[in-house]
Amino acid sequence: MEIGTLENDARLKCEADGSTRVVKIFGREYPLRCTGDHEELLKIAEYVDAVMRRVAESSAITAHSDLAVLAALNIASEFMGASSQESATTVDFEKRTQSILLRLEESLPELESAG
Repeated sequence: MEIGTLENDARLKCEADGSTRVVKIFGREYPLRCTGDHEELLKIAEYVDAVMRRVAESSAITAHSDLAVLAALNIASEFMGASSQESATTVDFEKRTQSILLRLEESLPELESAG
């Protein structure tokens, strides 16, 4: 996940308050319970912020909630595309593996008789 440089007001701050972290996305602060990797949470928040800013720049919509929904749709679309691509890669890998196994099985009798 690659995150570009954010403007000063979009910078994310992460403050330790027990297991709570505060992230700033599109100018609003959100306290989030952080049970995992603190850096990963920041990367995710930065990514969501970047997508919301990209959506805001390319549309006339100004309502924060509408921008959030469009950003969520964009992120889901990216995820689904990546999942589909990964599935196609997995299927291709399985086909190639089956082909190699078939060739090995066909070659085994020849190898056994030669040995």
